[in-house]
Amino acid sequence: MGHVKTVERQNDLKILCEPHAHLDEPFKSVVIQQKREICERWGWEMPPV
Repeated sequence: MGHVKTVERQNDLKILCEPHAHLDEPFKSVVIQQKREICERWGWEMPPV
């Protein structure tokens, strides 16, 4: 795995760990969708919404 992939993975993990419960719609839905895509990309489990 190259350096770029490692950085990308760390950034995605950071996004995934950000709380989104306090966000208002429609932004909250956008963030949840982004997290779903990240999980699919890396084969991770989606955290509880």
